[in-house]
Amino acid sequence: FRSLATVREPVRGAADHITDTADAPRLWDVARFLWTQPSFRWVALGCSLSAFGGYANLYFVPKFLIVSHHLTPIQVGVLLSLLTGVLGAIGTFLSGVIADRMGKRDVRWYMYVPILSVLIAVPFGPVFFMSPPPVLTLCAAMMPSLMGATYLGPSYAMAQGMVPLRMRAQTVGILLFILNMIALGLGPATIGYLSVLLKPAFGDDSLRYALMAGIVTSLLSTLCYLRATRTLKADLARGSFSGPKS
Repeated sequence: FRSLATVREPVRGAADHITDTADAPRLWDVARFLWTQPSFRWVALGCSLSAFGGYANLYFVPKFLIVSHHLTPIQVGVLLSLLTGVLGAIGTFLSGVIADRMGKRDVRWYMYVPILSVLIAVPFGPVFFMSPPPVLTLCAAMMPSLMGATYLGPSYAMAQGMVPLRMRAQTVGILLFILNMIALGLGPATIGYLSVLLKPAFGDDSLRYALMAGIVTSLLSTLCYLRATRTLKADLARGSFSGPKS
């Protein structure tokens, strides 16, 4: 019965053709090691800035579409499920595929992919938030939705590559903790506060202008990813990264 109800623990490191039989390190040891990896600090900050607007959009775009474009909650639910669910999933998958292929030539492509994704998506943001016609608004939302989570795969891959095998799980946990403390903790609250401040000037459309702040944080994230490329190769080597280092 146990063989039917459980799954055997896979061999740790088999996918990378490496082995590590050492004891699992303490959380503090992992955090201390990550602090010595400059690339991780920049990747963590970049992910947080990328997610800042994303979390805010999850909270406030439905209200924005209802208030500014007079869509019904059902229409908003269907549209966002297609934009975020379908296009978001496609973009996340393709970004990992492209990063893996280009990373064989130069590992820094794992950071270039999120950078390019932001630069492609940013011009569509103002159209989405500021356009009066609902049709144009929704068309403009397609590209940001496709590119919105493209930083996840490459960033997680590099974060795990910067540490020894036994530190990988805790490293992802630490990265998610930093990301959520900054992006989830501050993103929606900041956009909501900006909307309240702008309401005397713009009325019900104040949310349009407040949501534009997410575009600024996305642009700032590209600087973090670019900064991470300076030390990425060395940090991956220190973490015994088994992939390409060219």
